[in-house]
Amino acid sequence: MSVKTVAIEVCDVIRAQIMTLETIAAEHSRLQEAVLNRDWESLEEQIQALQGRAKDAGTLEEQRKATYGRLRQMLGLGPEESFFELLCLLDEEERAELASLYRGLKIAVMRVASANGGLEAYVQSSTETIQAVLKELYPERKGTIYSRTGRIQRHDDRAFVVNQSL
Repeated sequence: MSVKTVAIEVCDVIRAQIMTLETIAAEHSRLQEAVLNRDWESLEEQIQALQGRAKDAGTLEEQRKATYGRLRQMLGLGPEESFFELLCLLDEEERAELASLYRGLKIAVMRVASANGGLEAYVQSSTETIQAVLKELYPERKGTIYSRTGRIQRHDDRAFVVNQSL
């Protein structure tokens, strides 16, 4: 195999990664909509779809690592040389395409991270608000209760009366 053929393989895998990550970002938006609308059936469907896409992304990442490693090896580069040093050793056509795809991959990763961060912030804020309200409504549940063996024990929902007349 020639360097050009392997460089084209790397480009193809990165292109597939970008498409998968863009699909993940779009599905993340639908997941966020389902959470905001409290559409739990749709939420479950989106979670399953995202799990499938995550597997696809993992497979593509392994393919990219393998083909990129092969390209580095063919060019005689060690692990200490950077991606941009690799680009300098390629022909102008492959260099331009690979650099463009590299930027596109970074942008796609940032989109997914941003979508995930937004959803995580919303869920965390909602959880903290609900916990604060519950602590105000049920002050007796504030601390952690431990059993005699040292394990955390759930709060008992039953009411009890303390007889102070004795």
